Amino acid sequence: MQKYLIEKKTFISYKLVSVVISFIIFLFFYFSWLDKQLPSQYLNKYNVESKILKLTVSGLGTVVPRNEIIISAPNKGKVSELHVRQGQAVNKGQTLAKISNYSLEQDLQNAIFEHEDLKSSLEQKKSDLLIQEIQLNSQLSRLKMSVQKLKLELDANKTLVENGIISKIKFNQTEMSFKQSRLEVTSKKKQLTLYKRNRNSQLLAYKKKVTLQKKRLQYIEEQIKSLTLSAKNTSIIKESTLSLGQNVTQGELLFTMFENNDLIVKVQIPQYSSNIVSVGQVAQIKTPNGTLKASVEHIDKITRNGAINVFLTFEAKLPDWIKIDQSIEAVITTDTEEKKLFIANLPLKQLNKTPHIYTLHKNNKIIKTADRLIQNNGIIYIESEDIRQGDSIYLLPDELSENDEYIVPEVI
Repeated sequence: MQKYLIEKKTFISYKLVSVVISFIIFLFFYFSWLDKQLPSQYLNKYNVESKILKLTVSGLGTVVPRNEIIISAPNKGKVSELHVRQGQAVNKGQTLAKISNYSLEQDLQNAIFEHEDLKSSLEQKKSDLLIQEIQLNSQLSRLKMSVQKLKLELDANKTLVENGIISKIKFNQTEMSFKQSRLEVTSKKKQLTLYKRNRNSQLLAYKKKVTLQKKRLQYIEEQIKSLTLSAKNTSIIKESTLSLGQNVTQGELLFTMFENNDLIVKVQIPQYSSNIVSVGQVAQIKTPNGTLKASVEHIDKITRNGAINVFLTFEAKLPDWIKIDQSIEAVITTDTEEKKLFIANLPLKQLNKTPHIYTLHKNNKIIKTADRLIQNNGIIYIESEDIRQGDSIYLLPDELSENDEYIVPEVI
């Protein structure tokens, strides 16, 4: 009897232990099941759809002038006047600085004196030559008068010799004198012609001297005038190395300037993206003050530190807040198309933080993926190699992302 009681007690103990163990196992599975249940606010299922988009290339850059204006010293000298400073805006024709060159000023005075002296010499030479010409013309006139007198005398003697009043010898002498006078007139005419040619040559030589001296004078005047430096266009002084009293040498860089209304954007993009970027493609210039439209104007194909430079031109008149060296972000829309996955029924305002993506599988199981979301122009895109169009996903916050799997209700 005692043995029976012991065996029965042992049986009851085993049964009690089995019940406790079963209860513990039940609790384990129950809490495991509870652990895989999601809070109701995260039971939103989203559909994955796709669309064809043009690829974009982004890069950082700065606003730069299209062209820079360089002003160098036209001659050596000392800065006697300085009217502007670096960063100052100047108008077309505005005086920037003045350089004094005493050697040029002395050359100018000498050139003025020599020019006036040559002009005086030319006028004197004209007067002398004119007097000589008058004298030659006077001599020619007298010779012509003499020829006419001898002609009258010869005609008279011809009549007298025919009537026997004078001898034929007398007539021949008169005829010889007449011919001699005619030869002298011809000779004087030739002399006068040669004189005029010589006179013209002398005057031309003097005029050339005066002209050359005038050109030399004008050249020196232009050199001195060029020492007054002025702005060629309405622009802004980017750099200046001048100070009052500074000695400068010919060709030394003095000012670097640019036109503020002729600015472009210089952007660096990855070298591997250069094959899909081309001239004429549209772009957006993003700044803290707003977004501006632009287009690709030039591509520098030389690779520097793994990147290339792309130059963009603005499509419209620039606002006043666009300044040189301003940092910007550029997004270039290329002609290359790509299929993109996106979440169709997710408003952007509901996406406070970047969530973790869980994809829906069989048996209402959702499994975490390594994919990520990208926001662009108000649309949530998915970068994934595993998710396909038509899949369903769930978006969970960080505090629920420790589990790789969850179970969701069959009907949501």
